[in-house]
Amino acid sequence: KQENGTYQVRVQFTDSLGRRRNKKKTVASLTLAKRAEREILNEVDAGTFNKVQKKITMNELIDKFMLDYSRGKREVTIIRHKIFIENSVLTDEWFDNVQVSKISRPIIQAWLDWIASKHSAYKAESVFLKKILDFAVSYDFIDVNPFSNVRYPTP
Repeated sequence: KQENGTYQVRVQFTDSLGRRRNKKKTVASLTLAKRAEREILNEVDAGTFNKVQKKITMNELIDKFMLDYSRGKREVTIIRHKIFIENSVLTDEWFDNVQVSKISRPIIQAWLDWIASKHSAYKAESVFLKKILDFAVSYDFIDVNPFSNVRYPTP
């Protein structure tokens, strides 16, 4: 009970990203407070609060992905992928400091057309970006991989 006669309900829980979260609600009576607490707990159990989309940039996503991807890989493989990311993905022209949620299928298609004009082995290289975006889907940073249903340019 607060000084002004209202009741405040506070529920703490852990979301799908592993972060501790709080949900507060202020109501007029004790009965409403108990009802609000039950509603919040039901929403937490149903996973309503777990569908939080974190605003993450492509740079942060790639850092997280590389930590996960580099386990068990040879050093030369990791270096080759980092060079590809620096030269072709994280450029000012394309995905440097872009929020992952802002990346759409037409942007991916334009990037794919651009990379096909620069590299002969563009399919093998573009699959790596698809893996990164699949990683973002699996961690609920985005709902759908924008790389799905793109058309690979013909040589």
